[in-house]
Amino acid sequence: MVTSNKISHTFIVSTLAGILLLTSACAPAKAEKLIFTSHSIGTNDTYVYSMNLDGNNLVKLAKCSLFYAQPFEMWSADGQKLAFIDPETEPGKTWLCVVDANRNNRRQLLEITDSIMSNFAFSMAPDGKKIVMSRDVSHIIETPEGGSVHVEVTHDSDIFKVDVASGLVKQLTDTPDVWEQHPSFSPDGKKIAFITRIDTEDEKNNPKYVYVMDANGSNRRLVGYHAKGMPFPLFQGFHWSPDSKKIAYSVFNMSTSDYENFTDIFIIDVDKGGLTNLSNSPYVVDTNPAWSPDGSKIAYFSGSLDEGSFTWIMDADGRNKTKLYQTGGPSSWTPDAKGLIFTNRLNVYEIMEMNTHGENRRSLVKIEDLKISEPAWIGQ
Repeated sequence: MVTSNKISHTFIVSTLAGILLLTSACAPAKAEKLIFTSHSIGTNDTYVYSMNLDGNNLVKLAKCSLFYAQPFEMWSADGQKLAFIDPETEPGKTWLCVVDANRNNRRQLLEITDSIMSNFAFSMAPDGKKIVMSRDVSHIIETPEGGSVHVEVTHDSDIFKVDVASGLVKQLTDTPDVWEQHPSFSPDGKKIAFITRIDTEDEKNNPKYVYVMDANGSNRRLVGYHAKGMPFPLFQGFHWSPDSKKIAYSVFNMSTSDYENFTDIFIIDVDKGGLTNLSNSPYVVDTNPAWSPDGSKIAYFSGSLDEGSFTWIMDADGRNKTKLYQTGGPSSWTPDAKGLIFTNRLNVYEIMEMNTHGENRRSLVKIEDLKISEPAWIGQ
């Protein structure tokens, strides 16, 4: 276990002790630890950490690549197991790995060195027993033509499931010439959402179909479709509602004639299908939607170069949008849904908390030698 000798904190014991007491009956594991990522100064290395709410028991769990999964998709729901892409255990090889939250039982599950990594993405099941992933399955077709052979590369990626205990791999989709990418488990573990793209002569690299299927690969259904020219989001992953009935995510807004990478928050009703633009703000960047634990509200990060970026909160139907504090990054909900935690905009070594009105801002933890990003309670 790794602990920091430079941790200092101003921790409001009575307030957070009350939060833990109120939430212990329904979600004790979620309220026990904070998780965050940190980029090493002067390098591109990224590490995943966990620690107690008071800043003690800091544990460096793994060096990993976050390009292939968002932090919330790397953890089991109880916060006891972490999945990650390990780029350094063996020189020249890359592995999908798991490790317990106490840094024990670190295991290599699947070598993915030869995968086309831009298409590799994964999500851990809430119970920590399965990992669903997209993997490149492109292949070469050789066709005899007269005295020569015509060689053609067929590009494709499919969805696979890995059993954490055994390492056995099961292919869930097999759709030739269709890229199936960015799978994500629902909170109840019963469904998997993913996106697809079909490259044509006129349009390439434009994932625009959103599908949901059962966790065993059956009952595949199209639930959302983006019109031509509207690319899929910024690789931020799907954000499922706590009841597994809706999905929120960020999508490029193509409604502006002077399109400059503006994004909006969209939502899908998994049972009924169809898309709804919740934030609908053409000239700003809306990203990182986060559901409140009771599913009634969504916090998101929004802003522009001219005005800065702020945390906003809106009702789950897009109503009652409220701008809060100018934060240093996306916010995460506290387990009781009464507050949000975030990185201090002026001090990236500090995690702060505020209530849902943007008031009572206070420091939770300062870690003087680690640049903190995307802090969250485990399981959020």
